[in-house]
Amino acid sequence: TYNIATKHGYFMAKKLDKIVLGATFLLMIILMLPSEFATSSISFNDNSPNISISSFPYSYDLDYNDIESITITNKPISFKLRTNGIATDTKCIGNFKSDKYGKCRVYLYFNGEDDNPKYIVMKLKNNKFDYLIYNTKDDKQTEKVYSKLQKNFDWFHKKIRWL
Repeated sequence: TYNIATKHGYFMAKKLDKIVLGATFLLMIILMLPSEFATSSISFNDNSPNISISSFPYSYDLDYNDIESITITNKPISFKLRTNGIATDTKCIGNFKSDKYGKCRVYLYFNGEDDNPKYIVMKLKNNKFDYLIYNTKDDKQTEKVYSKLQKNFDWFHKKIRWL
């Protein structure tokens, strides 16, 4: 401890403050930098009911039985509350609340010139989220992901009916 009433103690406390503040600032940059450059990816295959979305730091796993419906849209979307996640001009990732969708897990990217990108909306059942919203940085790639997801979703639900 330093007696900050003395000149020596005052200067040591100021120096210590600068070191702590600088270290905290540096640590925040190191922790936030990966989330700025990370992208989301979705993985699934025809033979498995599992769907996995990877995105630093918000990954999510589900299967086709957790999904009630899958649609694609480019209607404007707004969120009234971000309960946990990242929200910038170019992306929204994490847990959000929306007037239209309620509680949702979101993986959305926005382009500067296109404020209404296409995105996939999965209505979930028996889950802590009402919806899962996902897109890629490219509308055509989002459409491809949607087509494959919808095809697998239909196939797995028909398979369940046969059992």
